[in-house]
Amino acid sequence: MKFVGVEVRTSYKLETSQEKARIPALQQKFQTEQIEDQIPNRIDSDLHFAIYTKYKTDHRGPFSFILSAEVSTLDTIPEGMVGVTVPTSKYLVFTAEGRMPDALEKAWKDVRIYFANNIDYQRAYTADFEVHDKECPEVVDVYIAVKD
Repeated sequence: MKFVGVEVRTSYKLETSQEKARIPALQQKFQTEQIEDQIPNRIDSDLHFAIYTKYKTDHRGPFSFILSAEVSTLDTIPEGMVGVTVPTSKYLVFTAEGRMPDALEKAWKDVRIYFANNIDYQRAYTADFEVHDKECPEVVDVYIAVKD
């Protein structure tokens, strides 16, 4: 899958601090500047994706967070945006349901607990993503790449 969007480099530690968190500012930019409308070759205008990729180590280290739309091609990437290809992988899906962002924060907490206590699957730290649907804003699926 191919995506185009806006990116910020951050870490879990930064995001736990209201003063240092970078994701909320990127989300604000994505909405107020109507970034989705500026992305060429979009596949589905009702969906947008939050991609977690370029992990330096694991969930404790720096990573890139990209708010994006899925596109048919990466041939045209507007200035100030990035293109990324999410590799084919095996994923476990965690669903956040309810009031956002609280439900999404709980889902990510569930992800951390699951992988801390489960020996059957290990995270791959290649690319994870959330699927946000404008038609159903109270449900977000979180896809976590796992090792084969």
